[in-house]
Amino acid sequence: MEVTIASDVDNARRMLRFSGSVIDVDAAMVGTEISLLIGGEAAATFSLAPDRVAADGRMPLDPVEIESGRLLRLQDLRVDVVDTYGRALQRHVAVSLTGDVFRALALDTPEAFHELIQLHHSRFTSPVLLELGAWAAVLRFPEDFVVRNAGLVVLAHRILERPFETLEPADLGRANDIVRMALEDIVLGEALIAEGGEAPDWRHVRWTVSLATVAGYLALLNNRYTDAATLFAVHARQVPNVRFAKVSALNLVLGCFTHGLLMSAFGMREEARDSFSTGLEAVKPVVAAQNLFENVWVIGDLINVMAAARQCFIALVRLKLRPFDPAQPVIDPGQQIDTGLLKGPLRAILNAGHAPLLAAHLAACGGR
Repeated sequence: MEVTIASDVDNARRMLRFSGSVIDVDAAMVGTEISLLIGGEAAATFSLAPDRVAADGRMPLDPVEIESGRLLRLQDLRVDVVDTYGRALQRHVAVSLTGDVFRALALDTPEAFHELIQLHHSRFTSPVLLELGAWAAVLRFPEDFVVRNAGLVVLAHRILERPFETLEPADLGRANDIVRMALEDIVLGEALIAEGGEAPDWRHVRWTVSLATVAGYLALLNNRYTDAATLFAVHARQVPNVRFAKVSALNLVLGCFTHGLLMSAFGMREEARDSFSTGLEAVKPVVAAQNLFENVWVIGDLINVMAAARQCFIALVRLKLRPFDPAQPVIDPGQQIDTGLLKGPLRAILNAGHAPLLAAHLAACGGR
């Protein structure tokens, strides 16, 4: 007897589909059931009904669909196939699990995670598979700082890339969970960076900054302003390390801007001034760290960095956080803080009605 269970994903509906077949059906198994367990919970149960056995001994297994978010709530993604009595079917039956859903759940090495989930040129194209694989990696490699944090970043991006008006309570709950884990992990990340002294591991810098960035935006989705401020505060501290993680350049300046905006909304003017100023001054080490002949995307990234730094300057002026010579024009009369000119999800978060404290503060000073 051979059992094959195939997996597929419907990205539009965020559904997982399991189907399959049995070859050379064991007569003793007819009339029983087999179940696909994920994390110890039944994801699909297939009936081996007598009337389904064909003359050649083959039996199709009717498709079963489940919502993909159901697996993201589990704390274990181990896959098993059991019989009616809960015994592992693989002990006495050949079982084959096929399809990318099982590939995503079965990632067993950091290298497999990076290839299929993290690296843009080789990863799954399905956002659902990226979520499943990232969560599987977070659970499977809790002691691997790079994999765990990269996995959390992938999970956060899957939420941030969706229209915020369509987010459901389960999505916002998952965002809260990521924020909770990120608040712990950035402490570890900055400790690892400090341990590296004058030459920290670039991966520790990159993934600490990346996680602080996306988790900060997720905190704003749930109006968790204090947590967002804690996460975005990382960026000003890590600006000097941009030379070790050039890929983090834009996130560092965006984080300084967002932290400055939060501090200003809190009425903490000195802290706001310091964050905006750091974001502006970050242009110098950011440009110095880049190889302008590396590729065209380096130039594009620097353009986005400059746009964010420009908003830091405008904020310093419009919020009256630094003295400027009134006889020397420093800004066009009509220029205001405009988060729509920033790369990233901040403007969309505010447009969707999240983080109303920030939206009101911007409106009060003539910005948006």
